[in-house]
Amino acid sequence: MTSPDRTLVLRDVDFVLTMDPPGRVLRGASILIEGTQVKALGDYGDLRRAHGSADEELDCGGMIAVLGMVDAHTHLAMIAMRGLAADRSNVLYEIFWPVEKALTPRTRASLRRWARWRPSSPGQPS
Repeated sequence: MTSPDRTLVLRDVDFVLTMDPPGRVLRGASILIEGTQVKALGDYGDLRRAHGSADEELDCGGMIAVLGMVDAHTHLAMIAMRGLAADRSNVLYEIFWPVEKALTPRTRASLRRWARWRPSSPGQPS
């Protein structure tokens, strides 16, 4: 759906993580998307009354929607810094890259082992 005038409704999403400053989580909400932009959130009937029918609708019961851009990639060496200074705008330049540059080969090897480690489940060998 790349056309700027096409509309899509994600109907009855179980949980919508809005990613707005209050961090709202909406339950059973619908999302109106126009082109690539979220235009409205709310009750499906209210959206339909206010905006008419969409070009396409998807039933999203049982699903979760996370709005906005979510950059989920990581660098292996950064796993030790997960969550550190996430609220800073220049975190890459000020923290991550200087720390990553300073890592020794031994520390990098330890981080690789740490990244592969998974805690065992109860009753499973560690």
